Amino acid sequence: MKVEFELVSPSEPYFHIVKTLLNQYLDGVEQEHLDLSGMADNIVERASIGSVIASSLGDEDPELNPKYAKLSDEEFDKIALKYNATRDVYGVTTLLSLTWSKNKLPYLTSIYEYITNKAEVYCDKAAELKQLLKNKNVALLVNERLVNMPALLIPPLHEQLPGDLEFTVE
Repeated sequence: MKVEFELVSPSEPYFHIVKTLLNQYLDGVEQEHLDLSGMADNIVERASIGSVIASSLGDEDPELNPKYAKLSDEEFDKIALKYNATRDVYGVTTLLSLTWSKNKLPYLTSIYEYITNKAEVYCDKAAELKQLLKNKNVALLVNERLVNMPALLIPPLHEQLPGDLEFTVE
């Protein structure tokens, strides 16, 4: 079977599969306390940072179809949403700011507490880590994919992140 992949921006149609992929993120008791729905929702809302690995739309891609060229942005977005809902998603990569939004989003507060609590137990430089998290803009790299995905697809995801960050800052 031949499958073509594309790196696309996270968006609403991918919420459920992103949430499913995030089930691998933490295990045990920690996962039970993590709001995976909130995390997945935040990831798909922030289309400017990160990508999902999705099946290609091929000739069905509305961006390549001239009949959609004259639509308003709002009308085109509705069409694109419909087509994107037909894609299969195989992985997600994004950055989540632990500094900027940890107090605004409960799931990030949980992750922040998880990191600092584990550091206190297992790291002799826990105080330095806490200072770093407090004084610098630190992001968490989220990179989840189906287990049997070719590893060759991962480097392009990571290579795209610096450009995404530059775009977001502008």
